[in-house]
Amino acid sequence: MLKDDGPRTSRALRNVLADNGAARMLWADWPTLPPDRRNILWWTLVDPSARTVLVEWEQEARAQLARFRAAAARRPDDPVDRWRWSG
Repeated sequence: MLKDDGPRTSRALRNVLADNGAARMLWADWPTLPPDRRNILWWTLVDPSARTVLVEWEQEARAQLARFRAAAARRPDDPVDRWRWSG
């Protein structure tokens, strides 16, 4: 299950709140990750396993990052993630 953070769309695009066995087999064992790392964007860009799971990793990573940037641009004054994603 993915959580849409509503008006704070820049917050990761999607945080993983729950999963099932199929999701763990396909992507990642989300419950074993720290709560702040249960995020599709973070996982795609940082976790090395994403490169083997996502067949076209580079294309998917670019697309996810573009969606994140577009969401962040729509809310430039949202302080929630400025510190987390800057730099």
